[in-house]
Amino acid sequence: MRLKNKSNEVINLFINQVDRNKAENLTLCSLTYNWLYATKELYKWELPDKITDDMMRCDRFPEKFIESTTYIQERNEKLKDIFTYLGVNDLKQVHLDHWGIFIDIFHNIKFSNELEAKELQRFFDEFIYNIENTIEKNEGSIAPVSIRKLVTKLLNPKEDSIIADITCGTGSFIADINEFIKDKYNDNKKFQYYAQDINSRMLALTKLRCIFNGITNFTVKKGDVLQDEDLYYKKFNYIVAEYPFNLTDWNKPQYVYKNFIPQTTNLRYIDWALNQYVINKLDDRGKAVVVLSKGCLIRSQEAFMRKYFVEKNLIESIILLPASLYFGTSIPVAIIIFNKNKPDYMNEKIQFIDASNCFIKLEKNKRDIKDDDIKRIVDAYTSKENYEDFSILVDKESIKDNKYNLNSTEYIGTSLLKEKIKNSILLGEVAEVKKGVAISKKEIADLKTWPTHYYINLKDIEDGEIKYENAERIEAKKDWETKAAIEPMDILVSSRGHSIKIAMVGSQVGKAIVSDNLLIIRIKQDIYDSRILKKYLESPLGKELLESIQTGSATVKIITAKNLERLPLPKIQQEYIKKLGEVIDYTEKKYKEAIEQARHIYDLETNEIYEKINIIDIISDINKK
Repeated sequence: MRLKNKSNEVINLFINQVDRNKAENLTLCSLTYNWLYATKELYKWELPDKITDDMMRCDRFPEKFIESTTYIQERNEKLKDIFTYLGVNDLKQVHLDHWGIFIDIFHNIKFSNELEAKELQRFFDEFIYNIENTIEKNEGSIAPVSIRKLVTKLLNPKEDSIIADITCGTGSFIADINEFIKDKYNDNKKFQYYAQDINSRMLALTKLRCIFNGITNFTVKKGDVLQDEDLYYKKFNYIVAEYPFNLTDWNKPQYVYKNFIPQTTNLRYIDWALNQYVINKLDDRGKAVVVLSKGCLIRSQEAFMRKYFVEKNLIESIILLPASLYFGTSIPVAIIIFNKNKPDYMNEKIQFIDASNCFIKLEKNKRDIKDDDIKRIVDAYTSKENYEDFSILVDKESIKDNKYNLNSTEYIGTSLLKEKIKNSILLGEVAEVKKGVAISKKEIADLKTWPTHYYINLKDIEDGEIKYENAERIEAKKDWETKAAIEPMDILVSSRGHSIKIAMVGSQVGKAIVSDNLLIIRIKQDIYDSRILKKYLESPLGKELLESIQTGSATVKIITAKNLERLPLPKIQQEYIKKLGEVIDYTEKKYKEAIEQARHIYDLETNEIYEKINIIDIISDINKK
């Protein structure tokens, strides 16, 4: 508690003159300075004579303090640039009437070895945790404890390993991996840690985290992994990384194109460029665990990159995690495990794990992963067993057939269902699938003067039928008719939204086009039947398959035309198709007649009740209004 109280006093002293980040950094400078002198013999630090009490209380104290810290970081490799990264020069911006106020706060703290090993480590971890919370609230970029725990267990490094974190942030992954190693091997001396980041403050925190947690065999360097090609010349046994989400504003240095895949020039997002770097820095038997946004698994413009990694047999596992794990964003994230030493039975296969529903709800729409679910994920990864609706091994050819889409939900559950559908064919083999047209509200208003077509939207489909009376009428442009006009026997499927809507266009349709939140399925009637397809899509199996091909975020679900074309259908002998369609017509007709008859009986009996309680006339008057 002494350290916590003292550090808060210093922060409050500074905070009126510099921002909170600088106040926290200067507090860490002061704390670290005192701690280094207390542990000089233990760690063999090369230090100048400590600033005297008289010097501490003079106006030149900031200058003397900066000189002293410069000496320290120049003479001790592990402390190189640490005070500079923490912004020790900001001390010049602080103007105190009496520097003794600042000095007195820490002056009486004496770090014993026992205190250094226990209280200081706990204090520093808490101090960094508070800084991380500030960063998380402002940037949403700090990995939750559950993700760090999961990544560490998935990495599971062997002895005598070299481990790197290429986007180290505050060093939390390295600290967690080090604790895992100490628990497993009772020693961390046979491991080497390397870290890099582009942010000076993060590097300083990483160095301090390593030092205060007893990690001595580490190297931390500042640099952009995609620009500083020679930051580290060595290869690594293991790499961890947490990429910035959906980053598009990034430099595209020529060495990436020269040394990796030339098509990188086409990349908009940074994820696969970083993945190339990871693969290049792994040794011949290396393994990497990276956390990144789900988007890189499915974005169509990155399919050529996914193809490269799949064809080169570099991906071992892909784990889909829940959305809303990170503060301030609902972006769903995933883990990719790269492995240059996959077991033989995994050759040309990738394991997919869908842990998107493994979460507990916290406050403010935030979620977390329970320890039991972390164990479940790690056990599935380790065993490589197929678990229904959770994990499956998929061969390279199936991924190729799926346009190198690496979304776990594309394969889990549906793979088992598809296997159960005997003699299946793809929807795209018997139908054309196209998307409706997007028309803005302003355009709709302008096109209402001379209407020629109904404009069918998602709201106009109810109970499997198109409610033309609810639809807006507009003047359709010529190319819209080609793109989005509907015909009798077309099937409409919603392309957006959580609940999937399905309807078939009847024979008595007026001219109509559909909006972009609907997909049109036009069956080749000579080889299949719209009535059979609608019945199939409305079945529990059909609905489950449709849900499985939905992409998008937790809040916005999307079905694309390409994904719908790959939906498996039961193959039916040609001579039975027409008969089945007629049976469906007959069944639907009888069902509607029964409903109508039941409704008629219900209305008659209801009116009899109204008569008996003497309100029939009043209700008749109300109905006439």
